Amino acid sequence: MTALQTRRYDARDQERFAELSGDYNPLHLDPIAARRQIFGEVVVHGMHALLDALETYLAYARPAAGAALTRLSASFRNPIPLGRTVTTVLVGHDTGEVRLEVRVADVPALSLRATLATDGPGPHPGAVPAAPSEPTRQPRERSLVELVEHCGELGLWIDSEAARANFPHSFETLGAATLARLLVLTRLVGMDCPGLRSMFIALDVEFDASVAPSEVLHYRSGKVSEAASFIQVLLESAGLSGKLDTLCRPAPQAQAGLGIVAERVTPGEFAAQRALIVGGSRGLGEVTARILAAGGGQPIISYHQGRDDAEALCNEIRASGATCRSVRCDITQSEDIERALDACGDAFSHIYYFATPPILKHRGRFDERIYQRFAAVYVDAFGELCSAALARGCDGLAVFYPSSTIIDEELAGLEEYRAAKLAGEALCERLVRRHPGLRIGVRRLSRVATDQTLTLAGTPAADPLDAMLDIVREMNHAPTRRF
Repeated sequence: MTALQTRRYDARDQERFAELSGDYNPLHLDPIAARRQIFGEVVVHGMHALLDALETYLAYARPAAGAALTRLSASFRNPIPLGRTVTTVLVGHDTGEVRLEVRVADVPALSLRATLATDGPGPHPGAVPAAPSEPTRQPRERSLVELVEHCGELGLWIDSEAARANFPHSFETLGAATLARLLVLTRLVGMDCPGLRSMFIALDVEFDASVAPSEVLHYRSGKVSEAASFIQVLLESAGLSGKLDTLCRPAPQAQAGLGIVAERVTPGEFAAQRALIVGGSRGLGEVTARILAAGGGQPIISYHQGRDDAEALCNEIRASGATCRSVRCDITQSEDIERALDACGDAFSHIYYFATPPILKHRGRFDERIYQRFAAVYVDAFGELCSAALARGCDGLAVFYPSSTIIDEELAGLEEYRAAKLAGEALCERLVRRHPGLRIGVRRLSRVATDQTLTLAGTPAADPLDAMLDIVREMNHAPTRRF
């Protein structure tokens, strides 16, 4: 095996590929929307990584111009987050066939097999339609029921200048028509079928480059499984046939509104709590803010990226006559911690700490970089926040620190998360010993229904309102280290 290229993708790479392909799915472009999806962050288009791998191989092998791509199969095995080191590896190449793998930290993200013919007639000389000046940027949102026996068509086009600039060896060797046929696949999945909530998991397609490029790609749904959230897309077009395997991602997890929460809360029972809720714009933090507000408390919610979510929550609470404020805070930055504490004023009684990076399983050995990403939030930032609050004279401060039953379960693929939560628990013990006026409540929560716990299989999860209502009531009394 030979490593052909090492690189990292950034936001500008994403934008360029979206413009070239027409796949503007927010999973690949919008960090605010992506944080509420199954991966928790923006990830690279699978077809972008595939085309980069092909481009890297063609630059390495330098086949004669006019080589025809006749078959391509690929499996998109793991997401590629922005900023991570990505390596393209040549697994093997025989006469007419190449096997490539794209890896993130030694973990396979993409495997592909391509068949190249060098003794055929070469690409058809027909022109491919130019890219539209104003392409559609809003993906369709289709249900699984809608996709049963669904059929449609999609225009085939290419911006030849941009394609040549981004994939020069592929453009010169394979031709504009083949590149257009490859690019339309990501646009089909990400924008049309399944569309907004799509996940591309595999493809197996055949090409006939000698056929004049069609202006339209025809497709229809094959197998659809509601239980597995699976949709197979069958391709039927001149010079392009085969199948795409896709999944339909779950929608963001909605939480109980203030009206539902108020039915469970006694008016005034949390009036003594003026609380900073770190990570309060969604999930457990969102639920906690509503619980406090319904019970007469005063929540101050911090957010890192979700300003609109935070403001919508504040507006909902204020419309009920309760008090709520929001403040932007990257909890890993000292100046942001001070700004969040400033927003609380001189007197606040509680902190609820829900800050977290995306929590994803990964295969492979323990990764120190992943651990450090968790520890920066669960240990370093938490400790700095508590110290900064105590330095302001917050005697009797009560803090809730959420831990996880994953510590007890020792699930494979989450070792770094588990280690960071254990370190956070140990920090809570040290802080309580050093500061007699500080009270920290630690609870190992089981799976609760939030964006962080979304799964394709719909794994059962507890109601966040049930989980947090008990905890907020416990926090009314100065907790010892654990309850």
